[in-house]
Amino acid sequence: MPANAATESRSTQRGQWYGNNSVYARDDSAGRRTLSDRLRAMSVVLHVSEAWGGGIVTATEWIAAQAPEHEHHVLYLPRGEIGRAPDDKIFARAFEHNGGRRSFVRHARRMLASPTYDIVHSHSSWAGVICRTFARPDARQFYSPHCFASERRDISQASRWLFELVERVGASRTDTLVANGTHEAELAAA
Repeated sequence: MPANAATESRSTQRGQWYGNNSVYARDDSAGRRTLSDRLRAMSVVLHVSEAWGGGIVTATEWIAAQAPEHEHHVLYLPRGEIGRAPDDKIFARAFEHNGGRRSFVRHARRMLASPTYDIVHSHSSWAGVICRTFARPDARQFYSPHCFASERRDISQASRWLFELVERVGASRTDTLVANGTHEAELAAA
């Protein structure tokens, strides 16, 4: 959650920017120019997800498709049977990781150190921690939580508090939070 984000918002033709333009909420008609304007021209974007499946696949592909002038790569850890291969019309390269989470972190760390990637877009809380910890300092950081872990009700209050603390610390390494809906954007801006 960007610490410097205010609760005010402004609408654009394709979505809504919150606070000081560091939080973007998308909807099904949102994005192309607004999100693309946040990216440098002719950048290579690395999308990272350790929970590749279901809605994260759909949202990640939608987000990448909004900036077709950039080259998009994806590093992902499939999530059981609900995962599928990334769309090769959207992603120039896809790196499927077939090991566990520990080896995924090592794989991500190697890729995040590469000068190839100008922009890193992490998808989910765990990917957010990995990317904001290991990405090069000069790489722009985009983050989509796909539901803040602190919103979960199947974990203890102490765990929710810890997840919120981790998100607040990670906010200092986040250039733009791309929210999947207004509720997520409002939480990020709070």
